[in-house]
Amino acid sequence: MRNRVSSGTHGGGRAWREAVWIAAGQVCVVLARLAGLRLVTAIVSPTVYGEAALLLGVGTLGTSIFCAPILQAALRFFPDARRDGSLQSLRCWAAKALLHSTAALIVVFLIAAGVSRFAVRNAPVAGLAALCAYVAVDTWRLSELNMLNAARRQTTYAVWSAVDAALRPVCAVILVALCGANSAAVICGYALGCGIGIAMFRSRAVRDEQKQAVDGAWLAQLRPRLVRFALPMVPLAMLSWISNIADRYVLAAYGGVSATGLYSAGYAIASQPFINVSIIATSTFRPVLFDAVARNDDRSERRAFRAWFFSVAALSALGVACFIALGPRVSRVLLAPEFRTAAGVFPWIAGAYGLQAVQQSFEGRIYARQRTDLLLYLQVLTAGMATLMYLLLIPRNGPLGAAIATCAAFALSCAATVVVSRRSAERDLV
Repeated sequence: MRNRVSSGTHGGGRAWREAVWIAAGQVCVVLARLAGLRLVTAIVSPTVYGEAALLLGVGTLGTSIFCAPILQAALRFFPDARRDGSLQSLRCWAAKALLHSTAALIVVFLIAAGVSRFAVRNAPVAGLAALCAYVAVDTWRLSELNMLNAARRQTTYAVWSAVDAALRPVCAVILVALCGANSAAVICGYALGCGIGIAMFRSRAVRDEQKQAVDGAWLAQLRPRLVRFALPMVPLAMLSWISNIADRYVLAAYGGVSATGLYSAGYAIASQPFINVSIIATSTFRPVLFDAVARNDDRSERRAFRAWFFSVAALSALGVACFIALGPRVSRVLLAPEFRTAAGVFPWIAGAYGLQAVQQSFEGRIYARQRTDLLLYLQVLTAGMATLMYLLLIPRNGPLGAAIATCAAFALSCAATVVVSRRSAERDLV
């Protein structure tokens, strides 16, 4: 039986203050990204935008496999390290692991660029090379933001996120103007904007104020738990990528890169508000939830979870209703004329990401109990459903079929996650 510790008001007021800062920052992020999308689609064609989206999707797959498990492990065990006075040890482990994994990923991309130059006609070799730079700086940025979130320094987290969202499209537009409208210029612009943000906020990074030496014994004791936590997330990342991004590649195979560009632009608009709602809720409530679990404080844990769930459920329902009612008007404001046919996917993508925002509140409980193995089974189910729906609907219905397939897969995933989360919580209390 787990110990039940009365929490009183521990962390409650602070959590809501953090939520205000994160919400303000993420509103700025949404506005910056949507304005940036309008800028980028005004200067590149659907084909160029589609090629950039496909390359960035490959980058997302790579970082999800090589880097995301390390970031998640560092976030989960941050409260343990702080409790034990070993923050510097955890940071050093994460930095070293990320350096090695990012270097390995870049080598993979460089090999792919070299092979594709001779094996694939019109291969985007320059785009793959640009992707290496983007992956390197974006992983660095994610590592620092991850630590800021874990340390609950949400003001810096929010401001940095907003600045990064504004810099990327501006730098992309500048490089496209200088180098021409191609995917490599767009991706290099994103990398440049990300790098400028790192330089601006480098001094605000989380450090061990006591400057304690790395505790080898502490790391040796924790390393098996870190590895056990992180390893299931590698196949989990691949399966999640199938559910979230593989639709673009199926669509490119059947409808061409231009259709993928149109779909990706509509997808970005409809998903962005829900992604940022998820970021706000996750950044606010996940550290509180993890801290409560680390302290065996069941009351605080339940309170954090309920606040997380009800906030995202209400905001997601409102967002889906807005896209259903205002979709065509939104496309006229946020997309260049050549891209506006993408408005048809808005309701389906909005519904999919609204469900995903709700799902993440239940996933938080699974992560808190270090049961990442359960998420693997869930993603197998979701990825299988998504692949089947993609192959059935995309050849016949194009971008609309991709959107419907995505929504169906996310609905199944959300339902399964709710069931598994509730059962794992009940078992943990026995």
